[in-house]
Amino acid sequence: MDIGFFRNTEAAEKRTLREKLRASMRNAKILVVEDNEGMRTLIVRQLEKEGFLVRTAGDGEEGLEKVRQERPDIVVTDVMMPKMDGLAMTAKIRENPAWRSIYIIMLTALTTLKNKVDGLKGGADDYIGKPFQAPELLARLGVGMRLIETQRALVRAEKDAAVGLIAAGVAHEFRNRFNAISMGMQLLVEDLTEGKPLPPGLVGVKENIDREISRGTELIKDFLAFSQPLELKPAAVDLKLVVDRAVEETRRAVGLSAHVAVPPGTRVLADATGLVTAFSAVLRYLAEQLPAGAGVEVRVEPAETKGVTLLLEAKDFRARTEETRDLFDMFQATNAEDTAGRTKLALAARIVREGEGEISAKTGPAGFSAKLRLKGA
Repeated sequence: MDIGFFRNTEAAEKRTLREKLRASMRNAKILVVEDNEGMRTLIVRQLEKEGFLVRTAGDGEEGLEKVRQERPDIVVTDVMMPKMDGLAMTAKIRENPAWRSIYIIMLTALTTLKNKVDGLKGGADDYIGKPFQAPELLARLGVGMRLIETQRALVRAEKDAAVGLIAAGVAHEFRNRFNAISMGMQLLVEDLTEGKPLPPGLVGVKENIDREISRGTELIKDFLAFSQPLELKPAAVDLKLVVDRAVEETRRAVGLSAHVAVPPGTRVLADATGLVTAFSAVLRYLAEQLPAGAGVEVRVEPAETKGVTLLLEAKDFRARTEETRDLFDMFQATNAEDTAGRTKLALAARIVREGEGEISAKTGPAGFSAKLRLKGA
């Protein structure tokens, strides 16, 4: 019997598990609440080694404040702590409807059946006894993240369905009204000028009206595109050609410049037209947010798993609205201008995700960055 074969197979399975965990947890934020500094450091070191984003707190009160500030996806907490214990902190988290989706794992030396039942009844989703092994914690985190992703997918599906039901009808009505306004404007100008040039004082007024009609028409097109079923036909495509086409279309439409560092021959499995639409949508959103003359950097980033990661960065980006949790959720828009931009981003996210890719973005003092993770061909 070849013992080496089984060892190699086991090692390969562990690597595969780690890759899957990293892929599912890549955008997850974990809060570790533990009063023992040595234990807290050990947990954080293990999680950060796996590439996870980790925040810490030394007791329940501090943990609750970190939940308010950071809105983590998962909380790993001890039970017995000063000021506020883990059970009390968990109860406070569960009282807030906005925090009920947070997955809570209790990590404690209290391992009797009653302790476990009390913890689960008190709002915890999982319970791990001390001492514990790192692979067990990682596996439990993976379970939590899969549940979170399932919940998010269901919420996205419900929102997409709601948009699909109303968007087509509303867009049709608005399109008719914009057409009527545009035609009425043309007739009014003809009557006023009798074929002569408009008076200087009215030129700017007409240009503003034309611009708003154009923006409204574009928003209607975005809503209609978002509400329609996608018919993606994945094939091996050259990512460099896709990016260049999207950049050129955006440059011609809105004048956004971009520096592209994507090696020729970078192959991905995707619907080429859909990917151009998705990438253009992100670029158009950035064009509306960036100051005149600012540009975007586009490059390929080494992927942890099989596939290609495309990174977009705009260091001069300054969001007009407060940063929200999901830039690709049009339901989190805070005003009409934000709705227009988020409709583009929502369409981009839908195309990428239905093509079995991933898309994420964040804003902050360093500007804007987005990652598109695509299947390699």
